Amino acid sequence: MPALAAVDDPPAAVKGQLAGLRAALDAEPSLPARDGGHLLIGTFNIRAFGGLTAKWDSAPGDSPKRNLTDVCCLAEIVRRFDVCAIQETRGELTGMLTLLRRWGRRGG
Repeated sequence: MPALAAVDDPPAAVKGQLAGLRAALDAEPSLPARDGGHLLIGTFNIRAFGGLTAKWDSAPGDSPKRNLTDVCCLAEIVRRFDVCAIQETRGELTGMLTLLRRWGRRGG
């Protein structure tokens, strides 16, 4: 699955987008910091999460629409929690497997 390995090295524009997302999440007062003193549990309904277009930017005719940038952003949000339930997944697991791979990476 080429999409899995692709998330290991995002292009510079995506790295910038992820840095901005990290900063916004850090500044969000309703999201407590993972300080080791609390167990943060979240649920995330990722609408129709299944297939993945193995490109950083989806084109108008691509199916599925979700792309590698989307999965990197989703991983950035999910990694803020100690435990996170992902809801509305589909039988096609490319998106979930790619998310799990990215979730285990730091930075970039």
